[in-house]
Amino acid sequence: MERIFITPLAKQIAQINKIDTSSLIGSGPRGRIIKSDVEKVIKNKEFDTSIETKKQASISAEDIKERMETPKIRKLIADKLTLSKSTIPHFYLRKNIYIENLLSVRKSINENLNDKISINDFFIKASAVALAENPDFNIIWEDEHLVKFKASNIGIAISSDSGLYTPTINNVQSKSITEISNEMKALITKANEKSLRGSDFGECAHAISNLGMYGVDNFDVIINPPNSSI
Repeated sequence: MERIFITPLAKQIAQINKIDTSSLIGSGPRGRIIKSDVEKVIKNKEFDTSIETKKQASISAEDIKERMETPKIRKLIADKLTLSKSTIPHFYLRKNIYIENLLSVRKSINENLNDKISINDFFIKASAVALAENPDFNIIWEDEHLVKFKASNIGIAISSDSGLYTPTINNVQSKSITEISNEMKALITKANEKSLRGSDFGECAHAISNLGMYGVDNFDVIINPPNSSI
């Protein structure tokens, strides 16, 4: 084995840093490997490691996130609800209600139907009846005056792949649960097919947003302008 000419200090530093001294070129007298030769290798090694670490971090960052273009509908929703939360005083009311009788009625009705009605259909009807019985709540604020609606129109929040829409079911107070259910299903289909039209978004004072089907007990929803309640 060829003898390696290296100073004791340089050899010790090389061993500590696990550097193969056979690959080093000495700059000392007669090609002797000295301390500065070993330190130069250590410095280059640290530099290469730093570059590799940054490279891996960069690759990792690209792997775990993706930049996506924001669809117009989502930007409109964000702007509208940000404005709503910033300018409309929100307060929330909660009440536990026992609905065994409602569930029993729903089960009885669905036994004779191919297209089943949902709990949400009852909520829509109940909201319309409440507005009809309390007309002072069927009101929105418009610039410098109030607007009171004679019909109980209910906005329905529908989530789709392209965004959140709130179309309206009109004259709910005079419609049956089955009629409400059929209209609701038609609006959901339109929302998923991106075929909702301006005529599907009527004026209303109240809207419903329901996440109960996902096991959510309750949540704080944001009023959808120009509605006054949700």
